[in-house]
Amino acid sequence: MSSSVAHRMLCVAGAIAMLSFIGSCVPLGYVPPFYVTVGSLNFRAGPSDGAPIITSLAPGTIVQPTGPVSGGWWQVNWNGTIGWVYSRYLAPA
Repeated sequence: MSSSVAHRMLCVAGAIAMLSFIGSCVPLGYVPPFYVTVGSLNFRAGPSDGAPIITSLAPGTIVQPTGPVSGGWWQVNWNGTIGWVYSRYLAPA
């Protein structure tokens, strides 16, 4: 086996080991929390401007994305309540 092939195999093995380590540290599908970046963000019952407003979230409020995304709207958990917010007004916490 040439040293070039051996080197490539070693690099691939190292990459696989690194990915395995990273995967063991971060749960699969984990999404970090986000915070509100605007003065007031409507927390809605559905993913549209026409959906009823549950409440308004203050700047700095932390929300946890829960999965579904619809045209820029994210479903999130805020204090145990599931609702929708427009993602443009969120930043990673």
